[in-house]
Amino acid sequence: MTDGARGLSFSVGVYTPATPGAYPLIVYSHGGLADPDNAANLLRAWADQGYVVLAPTHADSQERQGNGGLRFGGSFLTGAENRLADLALVYARAQ
Repeated sequence: MTDGARGLSFSVGVYTPATPGAYPLIVYSHGGLADPDNAANLLRAWADQGYVVLAPTHADSQERQGNGGLRFGGSFLTGAENRLADLALVYARAQ
């Protein structure tokens, strides 16, 4: 997913129920320095129970940062603001 306003792109994991239909949405935010793959079993379980799950890979993820810490913007507040912006964008585009 690309956010032109912030000039960045990030991947979004998509987990869906096996049968087509209209389902409630969960937008999942992974833990700091983790990534959505760490919770793949949980995200699949939610999908199996009838939810569509979208899981953005935030800038502070293992996938995007390796094991190097908060290099994405230098502060916890910046990271929190980026996470909120990621979640808002994913939710808006899912509508």
